[in-house]
Amino acid sequence: MAPYGFYTYGYTGANQLSAGSFVSTYTYTEGNNNAAGGGFADGWTAETDAANLFSSIQGRIFYIGGTSGSGAKSTYSLKATGAVLTGPQSITGLGVSINGGGLNDQGWHLIANPYACPVNLSLANFVGIQGLAAYVYSSTSGSFQTLSTGDVIPAWQSFFVQSTGTGSVTFNESDKNTSHTLDVYKSKEKLDRLVLSLNSDSLGTSTSIRMEEMSGAQTGFDAYDAFGLSNGGYSPSMFFRIDSHDIAINRVAQYEGQSIPLSLYIQAAGYYEIALENSPFGDLCINLEDLETGDIHDLSSEKIVGFHIQNTGVVNRFKLHLNTHPIVSQSTENLSCHNSSDGQLELELTPNFDFSLQNNLGSILDQKSNVNGPIVYTDLEAGIYQLKFESNSNSCVLNQSIELFQPEQVSPEFEWTGNQIPGVELSFTNKSKGASSFVWDFGDGSIPSTETNPKHTYSEKGSYKVKLLASNGNLDCDQSSESTIELLSTNVQDEFSEGSLIEINGGRQIQVTLSSPEASAEVEIYNSIGQLVQSSKMSSDFSFRPTNSGIYIVQVKLGGGSKSSKVLVNLMD
Repeated sequence: MAPYGFYTYGYTGANQLSAGSFVSTYTYTEGNNNAAGGGFADGWTAETDAANLFSSIQGRIFYIGGTSGSGAKSTYSLKATGAVLTGPQSITGLGVSINGGGLNDQGWHLIANPYACPVNLSLANFVGIQGLAAYVYSSTSGSFQTLSTGDVIPAWQSFFVQSTGTGSVTFNESDKNTSHTLDVYKSKEKLDRLVLSLNSDSLGTSTSIRMEEMSGAQTGFDAYDAFGLSNGGYSPSMFFRIDSHDIAINRVAQYEGQSIPLSLYIQAAGYYEIALENSPFGDLCINLEDLETGDIHDLSSEKIVGFHIQNTGVVNRFKLHLNTHPIVSQSTENLSCHNSSDGQLELELTPNFDFSLQNNLGSILDQKSNVNGPIVYTDLEAGIYQLKFESNSNSCVLNQSIELFQPEQVSPEFEWTGNQIPGVELSFTNKSKGASSFVWDFGDGSIPSTETNPKHTYSEKGSYKVKLLASNGNLDCDQSSESTIELLSTNVQDEFSEGSLIEINGGRQIQVTLSSPEASAEVEIYNSIGQLVQSSKMSSDFSFRPTNSGIYIVQVKLGGGSKSSKVLVNLMD
């Protein structure tokens, strides 16, 4: 395998002169840290010759430049030559030769995916490997990432495993994953597991630990747990602290009832965050206790807890508590109508929990101790309510918010257009809000209409009360609106006393002439949408000049009779 796209230093065949004692490529030899007090970091072995062959039994790491600065590149890559491996590939002879250090320092081997494609770890055969785990260093997060079931190793990716005696890892063709296109890190599926991360934005680092249920796992440290690897430089590390061991993957028989300290290794003072990256399937009370402040954080709802660290080194400040979720069942019923104050909340709780209910103003509406059985609240207003649960043993504190909604106010409103003359179609425009169905009663005995914007024709003159009923599907929320329409007559037959004569003309103004010695008449003028624009008494002559051109209806009332006529006014003539 020849370097391509980045520089190598410090050994025979490297493509650049050595920069002092700096070596850019390393393998890992478990026996190199055999001295008393030796630790994991002592196993790194500098490369000696570029002619050394790569194999899955001996993985390598390369230090490469950044993406900015002198000689930097935007991408770095490797080109490989040789036959592609197929069929079963076994990596054997993974022993434990170290005598110094602790259990977490022993049996580490840097091996590699032998295939030219990703593999599913859950399908590989791990024998004598602590925690059935693999460890990949991510330069993106600046930390070791611990992988197990559900994770994918990219092609040729080097990774650590920890042997418990005589270990081996075997890959088969069926382990290959052809659906992934991966970079040089990893891909994680969201499975039934709890994942916590320790993050520092200022350092640009992130490291994670996880807990999984597994049949056969015991309380305390056992073969199902995976040790953690401390990150180098200023990158922080976080582990479960179990029986004096730093654990990256803790496997338990069940989540409920776990109470485990966390160990943080901090190399730089500053602001850090612990985040809940993934929750186990099902409901669980997940609390993070801050032993320094005494605060108990509900990670199920908060998701992220931020804090400042002033002193570097080992920080034993936090404890993780997992317990049964207090809510057995929960249901809500929103308000039936706008401002109806008939919302409902029903809860059934796990026994021995204290409970309080607050409204969105922070006022406590109810408090209960040692709740055992259902709780029902009625006559609730719309808004956000805060529910707080706390077990009698303080092992679970849970905060939850619910919101009760109210429908939009049903507000019926309509307009109509058209000439107020029998036989002429009127159009009704619905401007209602908060309604989904409508019933129109036109006040003339006709069949009601359920159209949103109906049309209607009256056959006779008169006064008609139009009623619009608007509904949102709940009869209790129905609202109605009414408007009166006056239909004017166009028939002058038998409407005036004998000998009366009336003349109505349009043009640039409306002119009414009455050639009769009788008493004075009343004149009403309406625009085309039925609005009264002028009303006056007259004797023989009357004139009116509207402000707008258009069609107007003129009604003259005289001696108990009336006459209506449409006239056209054109102010441009």
